[in-house]
Amino acid sequence: MQNNKNPQNSQDIKIISRTSQTNSISDTRAHTPQRVFYPDFLRVFAIFAIVLLHCISYQWGSYKPNTANWQILNFYMGIVR
Repeated sequence: MQNNKNPQNSQDIKIISRTSQTNSISDTRAHTPQRVFYPDFLRVFAIFAIVLLHCISYQWGSYKPNTANWQILNFYMGIVR
């Protein structure tokens, strides 16, 4: 009688292990990672920085170097780049 129980027990163990593997796979698919928002903020900042750079570069050539207005525009261009 003991021989009959041993094969059945080993089959039960195999069934349990297969069930636990399938549950762990389905659990990982159910848990999706949370969205990271800082790349979106960086993209928005980059868009505004490009627009600001183009607006500043339009007027940057109209001022003489080493004047206050030229230095301010140069400062902003340096920050954006």
